[in-house]
Amino acid sequence: MTKPILPGEVAAAIVDPVAYGQWDALHDQLAWARAKAPLAVAENPDFDPFWLVTRHADIMAISKDPQRFANGVRPTVLTNRDGEAIARAATPNNDGHLVRSLVQMDAPDHMKYRLLTQSWFMPKNLKIVEDRIRTLARASIDRMLEQGGETDFARDVAAHYPLRVIMDILGVPPEDEPRMLMLTQQLFGSTDPELNRSREAITSAEQAIAMLNYVIADFENYFRDLTADRRANPREDI
Repeated sequence: MTKPILPGEVAAAIVDPVAYGQWDALHDQLAWARAKAPLAVAENPDFDPFWLVTRHADIMAISKDPQRFANGVRPTVLTNRDGEAIARAATPNNDGHLVRSLVQMDAPDHMKYRLLTQSWFMPKNLKIVEDRIRTLARASIDRMLEQGGETDFARDVAAHYPLRVIMDILGVPPEDEPRMLMLTQQLFGSTDPELNRSREAITSAEQAIAMLNYVIADFENYFRDLTADRRANPREDI
């Protein structure tokens, strides 16, 4: 059976970061794929071929079948061939996981790590968290209203509110928000000259990985100290 191949312009848009800032055009291309080629291979010169799945039912079926569709084989999605090779060479197990989170784990590790905090997210604790989250949400809206009728939602609300929720769950004190925001932006924007640590354009995968490693080390140092404090002085946070 011949594999369905996406048109070149659709495949190119999927791996182009700029396309995600021009949502209407990308939305049209994804809508076309969903209608005409809901399960098809994307081929690009700098990437290994990959399957693009665009229908909700198919995505749900895949997400519920971890035996067939593994998460840990590749470090991230939409990483070009050279970048993945460098990431794999930079990791001890050659797996490319510079940061290994739950979404990149398969059995048995996935459940082992989930169980570390699963009990904390039981209904009793979530009720307490819900009240605090509502307080944070109201504070965010109040700050937005203080802008005088005009605000940059991404800068003034979206960048801060989710971070404050996560900080509250982890027990990070509010005064450390600037540091957490900076590190978070550097982690997810390691190739963005407006956000990364060097404030310069990143021209190679080696540079990007170096930037990530610096940020990861800072996160590890911060939470190592926080963990030591919680072991000595337990609290209700996670």
